[in-house]
Amino acid sequence: KNVCKTLHEVKEWFFNELGSNDDYQLINVEHLKKHCISKCDSNFDKIDAVCLYLLDQ
Repeated sequence: KNVCKTLHEVKEWFFNELGSNDDYQLINVEHLKKHCISKCDSNFDKIDAVCLYLLDQ
C-alpha cells in the first residue's frame, strides 16, 4: 500500500502531456532537491534523484 502511494506521488510530479522537446517534464522538483547530485538540470539528473528518493522511502 505504501509503495503504491509513493509511486503515485512520483507520477504526479510529471506532466501528463509531452513538452516542447517531446519528453515528459518534471513539474515538482522540490521533493527531489535533497536527492539531486548536481542541479537536476538534465533528465538523467532528475531520474537519478527520483531513484534515490524511492530508495530513501
